[in-house]
Amino acid sequence: MDAVQDFAKDIEAYLSWCEDLEAQVHAHAQGCGLNRSRWFYSERLNVYTRCGWSYLPSGPATSVVLANIEVAEAYQGRGLVARLLDRLEGSEVKLRAQFVVVEQVLNPRFAQALARRGYVARTPMEGAPTLFRARTL
Repeated sequence: MDAVQDFAKDIEAYLSWCEDLEAQVHAHAQGCGLNRSRWFYSERLNVYTRCGWSYLPSGPATSVVLANIEVAEAYQGRGLVARLLDRLEGSEVKLRAQFVVVEQVLNPRFAQALARRGYVARTPMEGAPTLFRARTL
């Protein structure tokens, strides 16, 4: 299996897992602002994710938050995170989230890549910014 097929398998597993996590929020929240957080683990990708509500400059909004993204060293720089974000930002994923948020981006090159994708800093770009972008619904 080549890297693209490996990535597709991990991404599909993550998205299915994320849909389940978000469904737990909506099953219990009844609009009260509940969040659910969990780690997703695979051979190539580990992501700490929170589904629920984020407080953005425009006010509270439903979101999926990637708070810690770890890519196995052998797969770094090969587009796994870009492919994941492509899918997560799109309308074909069955999420209710209005926004994708990436918290505490420590790598300046990653912060710049997110900005090129249309992400906006919720916090100042100095230090470890949190960036967000509206999903295509």
